[in-house]
Amino acid sequence: MLFEKEVGMSAVKIKALFLIVFVAVLANLVLGFFVFVATVDSAEIKKELKFSRSFLGAYKKTMRFEDEIKKNTDKYKIDPVLVWAIAMYESGGNENLSSRVGAKRLMQVMPDTQKRMGVKGKDIKANIEAGVKFLAYLKKRFNKKDVSPSRLKSLMIMGYNGGEGRVKRGLVKIETYQYLQGVAIYYNLLSQYFDEIKELTKSLEILTLEKGYSWGDISLELNVSILELRLFNPFLAFKYSEKISKNQIVVYPREARGIFYEVVLTEDGKVKRLFYIVKRGDILHHISNAFRFTYDDLRDKTGMLLWGFLQLGDKIEVTDSPFLIKTKKTVGFIDPAVSCYNIFI
Repeated sequence: MLFEKEVGMSAVKIKALFLIVFVAVLANLVLGFFVFVATVDSAEIKKELKFSRSFLGAYKKTMRFEDEIKKNTDKYKIDPVLVWAIAMYESGGNENLSSRVGAKRLMQVMPDTQKRMGVKGKDIKANIEAGVKFLAYLKKRFNKKDVSPSRLKSLMIMGYNGGEGRVKRGLVKIETYQYLQGVAIYYNLLSQYFDEIKELTKSLEILTLEKGYSWGDISLELNVSILELRLFNPFLAFKYSEKISKNQIVVYPREARGIFYEVVLTEDGKVKRLFYIVKRGDILHHISNAFRFTYDDLRDKTGMLLWGFLQLGDKIEVTDSPFLIKTKKTVGFIDPAVSCYNIFI
């Protein structure tokens, strides 16, 4: 990967590269460990590092229903960006998923809520209308003269997750505050970077599974590492540890790029620690799902409390992930599914 990116370098750049390598080797001898950090002057990579795969994957899946969502937001006078953010956070754009408590499809609407909204049907159109209509109901409940537009949307988000009664009485669970924070992050990113996000996701493809396949099968067929697939599809990673069921939707990159880590090597060139670099839109439980850590384990690793949030550039140690195996190569780790080295650039 590095050599592919560096073809056609000038003599000055080559000399600079040799100087960097010399300094790194010297640091290795003096300090007793090696921090492998390669840099590439590439606008494409900078864009890649800006947004998380989980966010881009959720966007790609959710926007398949853009027209249907817009039809209902126009009908019920609701901000479509708010609906996109909720759908992305609720289901990751996976319309065929149900939660353990019975919430359904894209908008993760409970059957009782859909019944209250007077929406009939079990298809995706009914699910979207029920979700948007419920938001319109919440908007009416919370819309007072002294409530600002941003506060109103925040109350609507909390009511969608925790119930309007709890919000009204001030008995909101801490998980609902966590939910508000996650949806708010998505809403902010969609509001500020919509055109850039739309452009980036043009390089992503969607695969509808005609039958059940394992992560390894899909990885080999698409030539994309298991971890990259799991990061693009964290809701599926949570629900399906081995085999993904029929009719589920998988987002994948047209060209696999590998995942970029920061690698710490010992003095004899063996991998000591491996860190995932946080991007915009990263949510802790999505990273947990992808690398297969429990939420509590990853919170312990990051020192993050339940209401905490990740910031761009944060480093999360993923050395013990079962999807990464050590190799004899000094560049670090290799995904066992395909011959795709994952290094930090």
